[in-house]
Amino acid sequence: MKNTFTEMNQKEYGDNYPLIKFPSYDESSTFESKRNALLEQIKGKALWGYGDTKTDCNNLSEGCRLCGAGLWSCLFINGHCNCSCFYCPTRQDEDCLPTTNSVTFNSPEEYAEYVNEFSFKGVSISGGEPLLTPELTISYIKTVRNNCAPDMYIWMYTNGSLITKEILIQLRDAGLNEIRFDIGARNYDLENLKLAVGIIPVVTVEIPAVPEELNQMKEIIKQLAHMGVNHLNLHQLRLTPYNFDRLMKHDYTYIHNDKITVIESELTALELIDYVYEKNIKLAINYCSYPYKSRYQGLASRTRNGNYMIKPFENMTQDGFVRLINLKCNEEKISAIFSGISNENKHLVELNRDKKQISIHPSMLTIDVIDGCEMELSYFSAIQLQSVSYRNPFITVDLKGGKRIIIERFKALNTFSISNDNANDLIRHLSDCTPFNIDTLADILRHEQIETGLLPYI
Repeated sequence: MKNTFTEMNQKEYGDNYPLIKFPSYDESSTFESKRNALLEQIKGKALWGYGDTKTDCNNLSEGCRLCGAGLWSCLFINGHCNCSCFYCPTRQDEDCLPTTNSVTFNSPEEYAEYVNEFSFKGVSISGGEPLLTPELTISYIKTVRNNCAPDMYIWMYTNGSLITKEILIQLRDAGLNEIRFDIGARNYDLENLKLAVGIIPVVTVEIPAVPEELNQMKEIIKQLAHMGVNHLNLHQLRLTPYNFDRLMKHDYTYIHNDKITVIESELTALELIDYVYEKNIKLAINYCSYPYKSRYQGLASRTRNGNYMIKPFENMTQDGFVRLINLKCNEEKISAIFSGISNENKHLVELNRDKKQISIHPSMLTIDVIDGCEMELSYFSAIQLQSVSYRNPFITVDLKGGKRIIIERFKALNTFSISNDNANDLIRHLSDCTPFNIDTLADILRHEQIETGLLPYI
């Protein structure tokens, strides 16, 4: 996969790619050794979860739990911010309607209907900076609170620059459960953060782990615990074309992956977790790694949308992709397979018009069924769109107020032809989750199973 990621990274960054500092073999080994030592130090203290991509899971906020369960909708209330953090990954100067998953909303009522349709149990308000449009932000919070499930958990992200006691009371009264401050946006000024403690039920600090600010953060952690902050969430710095010039001014080392991340940022987060336990600081701390976001937030989106597009003879993989299995053979064999399916299970197969191919649910597969057939394996994903692209199959989801959501299905991987030996291996996997033979089926493994662990430092 490294070669694939390298090609992706080269394409994304073009002429700037040679400027990115990736580690040598020796440097990778040194970084890996340092990480292993930190992992050993927090072993038995910090609880890992989500395929060993997130820690400490002993005391996550309810918002983080809902994110991990795939039951959370993030609404970007506006596209403007009044701070200029060097690590910000995207532009923050765009005029736009409130948006989630590329779907825009003209009113809070439309969004509340959307939340109900997709059975979300948590909503976060982000930006931009939500308090640049306080009336709009409060109207969305209040409408979700009044029109969605009574136990809906609502939180908001802010840089804290526009916080006042009055606005905090309005947010609380509108129904806000939790507020998350990026204190790095204001050079770790804690004054406005202090105002929130005791007004908003849950107060969280959520920041990237900035390597050169490690010692400063150790001191700040003590202050956060003392003032009654409930949670500290740490993220891994990520390089993007937008923040490229600013991150290049820092002496960071980067990891090849589908997106490029900073090695030293992860080590900083782990060192801060170790520090909290070493000093017995009473503050819930959580490292939200890039692999967690990529794998588990992606899984949630694929599963949510895929359930609208899946057909009876298909099923969902552990990693949230819709799996389609086709068997190809002569008409006599295909007819025999079809005839051998009981009437109550006929919905689990679909016969091709020429009767030389049958789509079949994995539960109907046996060694005898596939004997003599060519097996083809396809994987699909689904996304929400504001309007129809007409490039792929789609459905429309009509909300009560007239808002229409488009869900489009697309092929996530080119169709694979599976040999008889590998087909037997696949059947065993589908029946009891027996691991694939990695040498023969590595290309489809990442669509079947969720990867585990942090990224290798290569």
